[in-house]
Amino acid sequence: MRADAGVVPCKFLAWQRETAPQAASRPAPLQGSHRIPKVRYWLPAAKIKMADNKNKLSVISVFHEFEKKRVLDNISFNVSEGEFLSILGPSGCGKTTLLRILIGLLQPSGGQIIKDGLDITAKPASERGMGIVFQNYALFENMTVFGNIEYALKIKKSEKNSAKARTESMIRHMGLSEHAFKKPHELSGGQQQRVAIARTLVLNPDIILFDEPMSALDVATRLMIRK
Repeated sequence: MRADAGVVPCKFLAWQRETAPQAASRPAPLQGSHRIPKVRYWLPAAKIKMADNKNKLSVISVFHEFEKKRVLDNISFNVSEGEFLSILGPSGCGKTTLLRILIGLLQPSGGQIIKDGLDITAKPASERGMGIVFQNYALFENMTVFGNIEYALKIKKSEKNSAKARTESMIRHMGLSEHAFKKPHELSGGQQQRVAIARTLVLNPDIILFDEPMSALDVATRLMIRK
C-alpha cells in the first residue's frame, strides 16, 4: 500500500458479506479476472449500527492520515461470528492500510476497533487474537516450509508442546507434504502462498485477515482452502 499522493479517496471502498458456507461454495474467478461481486455497502455513506455484544468485530469511525492526506475517512462496519467480509476497491484505495490497522501494525489517526466487546484500538498485534496473510508472503528465506509454519507456535510457550504435531497436520491439509523440508526459493509462487496461509491458520486465530492471499493459486487449490 503506497502512502503517497497517488492514493485513491476511500469512498471507493466497498464491502461484500457472506457466510462461511457461501464463501466455500462460491466459484473462484478465473486467473486475471477483474469481475467484482455484488456490493452490499458503500462507505462512508452507509448507516451502520454501532458495536454491540453480538458482533465479533466492530470498526467505528476509523480514519487515517499520511502526511496530512486522509486515506481512510470515517470507516465503520460490523462483522458477526462466522461471517466473511470482503473489502473491494481499486489499487491504492486503502484496503491494505485498513488491514494493517485492524491487525495492530498501524495505529489509526482516530476511531475505535472493538473485538468481542473490548476496545483493542491501542493493543499490540500480539494481544489481538488475529492473524494476517500478506500479499507478499513474508516467508523466512533461511527456514524450510516446516520451520516457517512451526515458528509462530514455537515462540508461544502455551503452544510449544503441540507445535510439531499441529505443523505436520497443517502441512498435510495444505497439500505441502512433499515440500515440507524445502526452502522458500525452491517453491513456486503458489506453493509459497500456501505456506504463508498455513502459517497463519496453524495459530487458529479468532479472526483471519487476508490481503489478496489467493492470487497465485489455481482454482482447485483456492476452493480447497476455502473449505
